[in-house]
Amino acid sequence: MLITPAQNRRLHQLLNKLHINDMKEELVENYTEHRTTHSSQMEYREAMQLIKSLELNDKGYDELDKLRKKVISGMIEMWAVDDKGKADMHFIYWFSLNYIHKKQFNSLTKSELTEMVSIINKRFMPWFFKNKEQNPDFTIKALKDGKK
Repeated sequence: MLITPAQNRRLHQLLNKLHINDMKEELVENYTEHRTTHSSQMEYREAMQLIKSLELNDKGYDELDKLRKKVISGMIEMWAVDDKGKADMHFIYWFSLNYIHKKQFNSLTKSELTEMVSIINKRFMPWFFKNKEQNPDFTIKALKDGKK
């Protein structure tokens, strides 16, 4: 029995959510033992196995996403915002590369993100609010300008 339309929709939904559309053909080929690169030609059980594997990755992705949002929320609290009042992601990416793990923000593991949340809460928040009391215009972005 071939993949059902519902399975094919779910497969593509997961590929989109995990940002791995470019790997679809390779994944399909691996799960069909090199029989095809087209999801529409997958067998029902092959599609189920691939979907289950992607759902496990999706669960991990959701956990990482929650931790990233905690980091972003903490940075917003310390005024890491752009001209429109939204999170200044350029600064957050810079901060991740220069102050925490010397890695791209979206490449951080669960333990690295957990540590980053802790560092922000225990080290940078107190430092920020101490400086904010002395200078109401102070923002966390002063780090980038070299005004520690």
